[in-house]
Amino acid sequence: MDVLIVEDEYEVLTGMKSMLETRVAGIDGVYALGNAEDALDLIAAKRPPLIVTDIVLPQMSGIELMERLRANMPDYRPKLVVISSHSHFEYARRSLQAGAIDYILKPFDRDEVARKLQSIVQLIAEEARLQSRLRNRLEHAEVGTKAMKDKFVLGLCTHKSQLLEHVYHRLQLWELTWIGTMPYAVAAFAPSEPPASEEEAALRHFAVGNVAADTLAAYSCSYLVSDARLIWIVIAECKQLEAIVRDIRSNTLTYQKIDIAFGASATTYSVQALAGAYRQAQRALKVALFNKLAVAYADDEALDPQGRPAAQTEASVAGLIYAGDDERLRPAIGACIDRHMLAPGVANVRQLAQVCLEWMLQVHNALEQTYGVKHDISFLAVWEALEKAALPDELKEAVERHFVALSRSIADQKSSINHFLIEKAKRHIAAHFRRNLTLQDVADELYIHPVWFSHLFKKVTGQNFLDYTTEMRMEEAKKQLRESSKKIYEIADEVGYQDLQHFGKVFKKRVGVTPKQFRYGK
Repeated sequence: MDVLIVEDEYEVLTGMKSMLETRVAGIDGVYALGNAEDALDLIAAKRPPLIVTDIVLPQMSGIELMERLRANMPDYRPKLVVISSHSHFEYARRSLQAGAIDYILKPFDRDEVARKLQSIVQLIAEEARLQSRLRNRLEHAEVGTKAMKDKFVLGLCTHKSQLLEHVYHRLQLWELTWIGTMPYAVAAFAPSEPPASEEEAALRHFAVGNVAADTLAAYSCSYLVSDARLIWIVIAECKQLEAIVRDIRSNTLTYQKIDIAFGASATTYSVQALAGAYRQAQRALKVALFNKLAVAYADDEALDPQGRPAAQTEASVAGLIYAGDDERLRPAIGACIDRHMLAPGVANVRQLAQVCLEWMLQVHNALEQTYGVKHDISFLAVWEALEKAALPDELKEAVERHFVALSRSIADQKSSINHFLIEKAKRHIAAHFRRNLTLQDVADELYIHPVWFSHLFKKVTGQNFLDYTTEMRMEEAKKQLRESSKKIYEIADEVGYQDLQHFGKVFKKRVGVTPKQFRYGK
């Protein structure tokens, strides 16, 4: 530990220096200066944790020195000890305001000063140990949290999952809910050239990951994780993905001299579809590596030999159907049919209809595999509708009608499920509103997340949970006030209010009169 002494009296300065070096343990070096101007330069370079300064110095006083440190170096908080031959209260007050922890009057007892400085040195050392311990704990906690977060995200990538309560809760906890609320894509990337050894592969993987992590700090809706095969995966909002790919490639080449290949998935719309997008990105990366491409994009059957972006995939069309996004669904269907029309072996509208029917079956399969949506569809009837088309535009209209109707049917199913849940919630509220019933209690009964239940309850009923339960309690109270001879406090207790005064306030606010006035018809 270094100590700085600022004192213009030479004998006092050398005496203090000698005392610190010989009688105070834990001192590594002592800097002794005769003026505050030189002290400022040394402090800027060395930042000693302990400063002992006289008040009266040439040109700049010790108090001015401390005040300037406090104003210009707010992150630097040394222990300050003032020595002075002046006992005026104003000097002591300004010293304490400037951050001094002790005020020593000259002439002083060397033994006493040595003891004081020894205790301050020990205090500084103990604070440093505590800060180091705290930093280590925080670092370990951050590493552990990142490992848990990576494991969770990689699990979503490698195993198809449903948006269950615990999944939603973790997405919310780790600020990843954007994965289920906005269009996103997955990109897999790795060095373009194969490594010479496993050791080189690990080192390059680490280097690329560091650059990618630094690059992604500028993009809010993004997440980086590594899989078991030393391939980096980035999940990002679709609008950002092109810029992210460009920046990671550029930065990795600039700072590590490593060329990177990317494989990108199609646009994805839900947490449940993340595993499919991950597989698409992995396949696209393989094509990029085989064909020496910078970026290759996923297609629904195979990638273009040149790695060019292709039309909408079955998974993305299924996502649009499930989301009820008719505005984007229609052009997506049109783009897919246009691509099928240009495929080898399609020479007329009938052959195009056959290809479209196969593609529609794949979309239905994607709906079932990704979202668990099963529909008893008569594909013979669908084929008859497609077969009537004489022109590609008529074929597009038939496919659009089928998928738009399917989308609305799925929306009706979701609406029915939502109404069923809310009716069940209402029955539970009616049976238990007389006790201290909370939103969490009802959500637990339905096995859904309370935030989602609150949103759903308001959407279906037009009321929030508290207003609904309060209204039910007031209706029961009104009924008992008119039809029973129970005391008002008994009625308040029976409808869930232990505080009679609070019950009275709520009742008057809702009904317009007090419970007593209501009972007697006033």
